[in-house]
Order: sequence, then C-alpha cells, then structure tokens
Amino acid sequence: MGETGGWKAYLFDSEMEWLLHTSIDVGQSGVVVALDWYYLREGGSGDGKEDPTPTSYYSGTWDSGLLDATGSGCVTIATFWQQGDHQYAAGSLMWSDGNVSTLVLVRS
Repeated sequence: MGETGGWKAYLFDSEMEWLLHTSIDVGQSGVVVALDWYYLREGGSGDGKEDPTPTSYYSGTWDSGLLDATGSGCVTIATFWQQGDHQYAAGSLMWSDGNVSTLVLVRS
C-alpha cells in the first residue's frame, strides 16, 4: 500500500467537524501533507457550511510508518491499513493553540 496520493478526510473534536480533501506526498526529502478544507459543521448541529479556509501545508518526516509534519500546527498519522478495496489512516492534528483534533482518512 502506498501512502502517497489523495485521500478524503474527516477531522473532528468536541465542538467542530470538517470534511477535507487531503494529499500526502512522500519523497526522498521528506513528506508534504496538504489539507484542502471544504466543509465545516460547528457545535454538533445539523447545519454545515462551506469552509473558506485556504489549503494548509505541513512538511516533515516519514519514519517507520509514522508520519509527522508541521506547519500551522502538527499532523501526526500513526496508523495506515487496508481492508478490502479501501485504504484507511488515523492520526491527529494539533492546532497552533495546542488543541488536538482526531483525523481519519479513507480512499478506494
């Protein structure tokens, strides 16, 4: 399974939820993660809206299955797996203020 490429992502914490398009580029000089924000839901309500946040970029390392990249915070992905035709990944995003949200990725 290759981790490089596009993923659909769900990011959440106790107060917010986001849907994102995510790309991971693993190369010889390290890893680049791009988070393309497109949907936001606040406070667990049923109402959502388009997220105008510009794409966020994180750069870092890929070492022994652990992705660790920094930018305006820190993206860490510690688990990648495949089940049937789908690939999954799980980790977290630590925001610049120190709060942490759970990050899950999927692609087929």
